[in-house]
Amino acid sequence: MVLSAALWRSIVGVAHLGVVIVLAAGTGYAAWYLYTDYAELSATYLASGPFYRDAAWTTDFFTPSVKQAGDRFALCGLAAGLAGMLILYRSWRRCAVGTYRPLLFAFTRTDAWALGAIGLVQVAAWWYGQSLLPPSFDEAFSAVNAAGEGPFRSLTYYMLPNNHLLFNVLNAGFSGWTTDLVFTGRLLSLGAYLGVSVVQYFWLRDVLERHRWLAAAVVLLLALTLPVWGFAVQARGYALLLFGSWLAFVGAWYAQGGGRGRWSWLFSGGCVVAYAAVPVFLYAHLALLAWILTGWIGRRRVDGTLLAPQLVAGVAVLLFYLPAISFSGLSAITANRYVAAATEGYAEFAVRFLPTLPDYANYATQALAAWSVWLMPALYVLPVIVWWRSSSATYRRLARFQLLLLVATVGVVLLMRAVPFHRSLIFQLHFGILIVVLFLQRLPALPVAVGATGFAALYLAAKTPTYFSLHLYYYDIVPTHTAVARMLATVPDGAAVYATDEGFYARYLLQQREVRLVDEAGTADFYVRDVRETSPPAAFRRVGEAADIELFQREEAPE
Repeated sequence: MVLSAALWRSIVGVAHLGVVIVLAAGTGYAAWYLYTDYAELSATYLASGPFYRDAAWTTDFFTPSVKQAGDRFALCGLAAGLAGMLILYRSWRRCAVGTYRPLLFAFTRTDAWALGAIGLVQVAAWWYGQSLLPPSFDEAFSAVNAAGEGPFRSLTYYMLPNNHLLFNVLNAGFSGWTTDLVFTGRLLSLGAYLGVSVVQYFWLRDVLERHRWLAAAVVLLLALTLPVWGFAVQARGYALLLFGSWLAFVGAWYAQGGGRGRWSWLFSGGCVVAYAAVPVFLYAHLALLAWILTGWIGRRRVDGTLLAPQLVAGVAVLLFYLPAISFSGLSAITANRYVAAATEGYAEFAVRFLPTLPDYANYATQALAAWSVWLMPALYVLPVIVWWRSSSATYRRLARFQLLLLVATVGVVLLMRAVPFHRSLIFQLHFGILIVVLFLQRLPALPVAVGATGFAALYLAAKTPTYFSLHLYYYDIVPTHTAVARMLATVPDGAAVYATDEGFYARYLLQQREVRLVDEAGTADFYVRDVRETSPPAAFRRVGEAADIELFQREEAPE
């Protein structure tokens, strides 16, 4: 199938219009924020109803000093938004006069069968995986305190645990339709999970020289690894981060070849999606930029077509995070306890962090770690050494990027002195396993490679779910959920229940029941809190405890 030049230009035009709308919305927000004073903004925000730790909103988040800093960021956003729209207009003008070539998009019947088979397996794997995993605390937190508060609060309140803004904003769109935002969030992760495989399949189809079924087998193998499959069934932003990262990588891959203008925009769009999902994309973005820079140095030529899309991407990311920065403060994003620098010096931090690198490499391959903790780290590096002077330009490029990805990730962690969660490096783990699989599948003949890859995928399908509960978050959610659900089962249908801020897990589970959740303890029959919070009024007596969550029942009729 070949898209005509006219159709391609219309698609690009629609894409440009969509980005302009996004930038215009961000620019309009910046103007509104600048025009409105602190007192009015604060009163409006608080008047929209109670929310998570609202008592600390004007002392720990939206303070007068945050408003002053927000005004400066809004001025920058206003100027950047206008400049970004100007860049987009000039790009659209080039498209309108026909300087873009048509997009060659070959799609055969074999591709349809391969993608259909991949999709069916992934949907089945997702359904099976989510049936094994009850809602985790992080999922419930996002569902109740972020997405459950609607799109505006999801976009402006950057509270802990880490607020995956884009994911929560998308999930907030379902808040008026259902109370089970964990399930809708898992559906969003399924969409990203499928999207990753589609992008990966078409790219691998080219890398593997049109061996479609081998590409399909590799995609399935990668889709069934622990972090990819596991977080595809979690209502968190990691699958969306992986999708944006793969869009960025594939865009950068082709932008350094033919059709640079088209693929540069895909590269930049992927960067925006990934940053908006989880800012930890910084590690991969620096590796991609370094990869492109080494290509410029090798060719002794700077490709200017990459610059404008990256500038627009930077503007889009700034405008996307502007509401959170201007209402929650920049420190809420850059200085929270999950990303704040360690107190020790650089040398002491390096001594503590570097020995943990094999543990990161083994996160996606728990079974192999039982044989040797050094097997996967060695396999991550071996293709870089073997392919460095390969006769294949494709594998030389892969070796260079794998090396830069490893160096950039470790280097930034050392500079920031902040130990990342394993799950936040989902793209690095996914890409590293891909490199290992591509390295190993080149050794045998094609039929043997397809069979061996398929057999490995079947092995992962059987083995990976056994690691779900414990290793996704490093705590076992199954017995925790069972205990809390059993305790809450004693609350009769129709009862009025008050849940504290830290009782969000119980609140989510109760939302799926025929009970009334009230905002005042004085009108409640039952009271739920975390053990670390203050005690309930004396009228309540404790009737249950599970996983640091306590349940209290009123001893007398409510007021």
